[in-house]
Amino acid sequence: MGKPLEKPAARSRPGSKTSTPDSVGLRQLWQVVWSGAVVSIFFARFFLPAESASQGDTLWVAGLWMLCAVAWGLGNWRATDRIRGDWLDGAVALWIGGQVVSAGVVILTTGDKRSAANQAWEWVATGVVWLILRHGFLADARRNALLRGLIVTGAVLGGFGLYQHYVSHPRLVAEYGPLFDRYRTATGPEMAAVAQKLAQAGIPTEGPGLVLFEKRLRDSREPMGLFALANTFGGCLAVFLLLTLAQILAARKYGSGWQILVPLVLTAGLLGWCLLLTKSRTAWVGTACGLLVLLLDQIRIATSFRRFLWPAFWSMMLIVVGSGLVLSLGGLDQQVLSEAPKSLAYRLQYWQATSHLIADHPWLGVGPGNFRQHYLKYKLPEASEEIADPHNLFFEVAATGGLFSALGLAAFLTLAFVLTRCPVESELVAASENPKNEFSVPTYWAASVAPLLAFLGTLYCWGQWDDQLLVFAVVWAAVAWVFFPSRRDGLRMATSAIDSSRAARAAAIALTIHLLGAGGIAYPAVCQLLLALLVLSLRPPVPEPSVASRWSWQRPLIGLANLVLLIGLVLTGLIPVLRCRGLLEAGDLAVLTPGTPGRAVAQLYQQAGRADEWSPDPWRHQFEAANRGIQSNESFDNAVKDLAEVIRRDPYNFWPPQTLGAVWNRKWQGSKQPADLDQAVAWFRRAHELYPTNSIITADLALALESAGAATEAKRKAKQALTQDDLNHQKGHVDRYLPESLRIPLETLAAP
Repeated sequence: MGKPLEKPAARSRPGSKTSTPDSVGLRQLWQVVWSGAVVSIFFARFFLPAESASQGDTLWVAGLWMLCAVAWGLGNWRATDRIRGDWLDGAVALWIGGQVVSAGVVILTTGDKRSAANQAWEWVATGVVWLILRHGFLADARRNALLRGLIVTGAVLGGFGLYQHYVSHPRLVAEYGPLFDRYRTATGPEMAAVAQKLAQAGIPTEGPGLVLFEKRLRDSREPMGLFALANTFGGCLAVFLLLTLAQILAARKYGSGWQILVPLVLTAGLLGWCLLLTKSRTAWVGTACGLLVLLLDQIRIATSFRRFLWPAFWSMMLIVVGSGLVLSLGGLDQQVLSEAPKSLAYRLQYWQATSHLIADHPWLGVGPGNFRQHYLKYKLPEASEEIADPHNLFFEVAATGGLFSALGLAAFLTLAFVLTRCPVESELVAASENPKNEFSVPTYWAASVAPLLAFLGTLYCWGQWDDQLLVFAVVWAAVAWVFFPSRRDGLRMATSAIDSSRAARAAAIALTIHLLGAGGIAYPAVCQLLLALLVLSLRPPVPEPSVASRWSWQRPLIGLANLVLLIGLVLTGLIPVLRCRGLLEAGDLAVLTPGTPGRAVAQLYQQAGRADEWSPDPWRHQFEAANRGIQSNESFDNAVKDLAEVIRRDPYNFWPPQTLGAVWNRKWQGSKQPADLDQAVAWFRRAHELYPTNSIITADLALALESAGAATEAKRKAKQALTQDDLNHQKGHVDRYLPESLRIPLETLAAP
């Protein structure tokens, strides 16, 4: 036997004391704990509602990212190397900085300040994610573990998507479908009981919201995972699928056994099946482009045409067979492809309207979290959806953060794909012959804590016991063990840094193409996934030694800056949102509790309003709870006051002025005072300015103008409302139809 290796002596930094073995061990333990925390927080995003960032539901995750940055900065205060920024860092700063500055302008001037503040903190946390992954997550072992964690997460979420499609969604249709039928035919107490049951489940009970929810529940079975939209879920599935396919190719290249290949092939089939069921055309196109990139890489590294032909053949067979099976089982229909031109036409409508919005707000945009309110002013007459984003990452960033923010995003993506690691032939040969099987076992298993972290966060912050997340934690650990039955097999699953870079690049291309026709760049889960993929596809930056080997001030400064940001987030975001949400839930519960005095309900809502001065929700809830019917001058004054508070906090939302116009119009019908009618006309006119293509608002304005004696303008608005309603019928926008109670008097008014 050879002589055993001796443990190398600890090196000492010039000008510092010699490091002892104990101190080296503590530093290594600290790095393991820190990297595990980073991975856990990263994956927790996939088990939380991504679309509710503007409501503040995930602010606690943003705070954890800043806490990790504090630990990284202050925990490495003795480091002698300096972080060397580059053009990529500058582009990210311009992109995210534009969003934060625009949000600050909204807070200092006017707009939905609460949504802007919440989104601003999420954007700051996104910048922290880039900083940590780009400059703190340098080891290839950790990056390999991060990629494997993404594959396991994809397997778990893909399986959950299939469960939604085949089990939970049919169960929801069977449970709530009859309730909709009863709600339309019931009267009196039975109708109130059904409405209460629907409201407790978060289902709208009146207006277009009820029509849309019922139509979506009965007619669509697309899996959505833990997202609110199947399109967002489809984009993530495309990433998971491509990473799995890239791992299969790498496993074949390095001769991995069936213990590794079989789970990977099964995962690829599961992800592909679920991706087809989402009916996300943009995700399909992105997957096809990413798969093409992988195959082109195989052509480049293949030593013979046969080695390239087999992966291409099996990939095509997987797509054809999977599509045929899903089509035969009813998961797809011909409308998915036949209505693709209609879907593209809808997006062209969104982009055309958004371009007009950008032209009116070119430099700073309208602010994050404020797109929808402003968009409705520009929505085309033939469009139906009141979208929350324009379904294109560049349009969305330009609309909310201005052209400079969009320029930063364009520069970042261009530089990232240009600088993506393109190894020379000698590096490819070296990687194939002797891959660096570096794999961080603790970092890999730390990702299994993510569902548990999501469970604890939602329980502590919002008081929600979501046992589904506990199930995800167990399933994640079980799937991770299948991919990692032993340390030896886990190392065989690891690949070289070049293979990981190639896989991440293909997945990043797929996600970017998907985001060209779908929303989601402002969702923290989607944005951090794109940033992580681009970080993994790039060469790690080389730290620059400081002058005279002195300790660098950069990391302590980063730590202190993030500590200040964390305090700001807690004071202006987390605490107000938590207190306001808790009091709102208490008020809503009191409303549903029989016998609760109205004064007690009003006190809860007023306390919520004082807890969060920027949020319009307490005043809207108070109006809806206390003013279902105006019974006296006092109740009328309270209604006007509540709606005025909503307008002050959300001035570009069409609903408060529309409702306030209805309140004044109802008072005029009893008082017959011209001043009351003038108020109704003024508020209906304001609502019409904010949403000119809403036929109901236009109809209300026309009838109010007729009552005020403005016959010419009333006739013009009546014709406009009828024209819009005819267009809605022509396009099949069932949730936009005018009720007969409005259309009949409009036709009389518009007649010659």
